[in-house]
Amino acid sequence: RCGGEELGVLCAGKVDGQGPELITVVEMLPQFVPFLAQKQVTPLVTACTRGCAARITELTFSDVCVLMAVLDELRWSDPPLEAILAQRQQVWAESQPLQGCLQELMDFRHTTRRRWTPFEDTLRTAVLNRIRRFKTSADVAQFSDPPRALGHLLELNLAPRSLLEAMCWWVAKGDRADADTIIMLYEACKKRGVTDHPG
Repeated sequence: RCGGEELGVLCAGKVDGQGPELITVVEMLPQFVPFLAQKQVTPLVTACTRGCAARITELTFSDVCVLMAVLDELRWSDPPLEAILAQRQQVWAESQPLQGCLQELMDFRHTTRRRWTPFEDTLRTAVLNRIRRFKTSADVAQFSDPPRALGHLLELNLAPRSLLEAMCWWVAKGDRADADTIIMLYEACKKRGVTDHPG
């Protein structure tokens, strides 16, 4: 929580703290701003955005989405910061392990935090592009729990032919595939017309 003393410091344009702490304050801005004079709003929001920009490497993908959603809600335009955030989320989506990206997408479906659809779409695209390159069971091994990952990807409508074929190879190897997984995979393949697979 951010008390009166912390709010006063922020309104004076002074920011201290780590990235996650700043995001906590950013999430509360829409509650504060309606009760502040315009001369207080500008330094407050500016202090938060500059602080986040300076600590951009400490922010998670979700943090960046929250920041963009809040700025949009406040109708606050900061093109330089938006460019930094866009670059950050693109780098994050392309550099994180596939399992981490999938978990982030699943977290979005159940989050109580503000969501920023354009960045979520970027993450979905990054995940889909990587899955489209799947060819063997070794690709499937990027997931810590392939059957669970398959369920999530089907739920997210991110299950291209390449994923299903690679999962079939994974099942054919006998790697931790139970009856429920085989049935789920069979039904997904049948629905998508994937018939030339092993097993």
